[in-house]
Amino acid sequence: MKTASFLSLLAIALLIHTPAAAEFYRYTDVHGNVIFTDDLSKIPADKREEAKAYEGSGESPAPAPQTEAQSPSNGKSAPGTLEAIRQEGDRLQSIRDELDQEYNLLAEENSKLREEQKQAVTPDQVKAVNQKVVSFNTRFKAYQAKSEAFKSELDAYNRRVEAAETKQQ
Repeated sequence: MKTASFLSLLAIALLIHTPAAAEFYRYTDVHGNVIFTDDLSKIPADKREEAKAYEGSGESPAPAPQTEAQSPSNGKSAPGTLEAIRQEGDRLQSIRDELDQEYNLLAEENSKLREEQKQAVTPDQVKAVNQKVVSFNTRFKAYQAKSEAFKSELDAYNRRVEAAETKQQ
């Protein structure tokens, strides 16, 4: 019964939670080494707030952002320009699309788990479903972390857009 209640609450959370994401995180450890990971739980708790989230591409993690003083390279616009802001908006939209897709898969999996839970009769079946629920919850927490990282990145982007609009006026 508790698991059914939990799954119901989880379904509601999935329906109202804003999608967001990043696949890799970058932080500096206590020795000054730059560390990259795809698992937010591997980042020490005191370093999680400063960890930078990056969209994964199957290649090496994204480089650190350029400062205003650095010149653009690789066809990218100088930071702070309208073109750079547009490119950043496109990148964020791509991340949002990936998160939406991940959200839909999680919602579908949640629905299947609820159905499996209803059909589980024997203790072994219940145990197997509960293990799937634990695994699902771990993936959902990772999704939530990606969502929060995306939300922070989106908020920073919105502030840059507002600043650029103010500058033009």
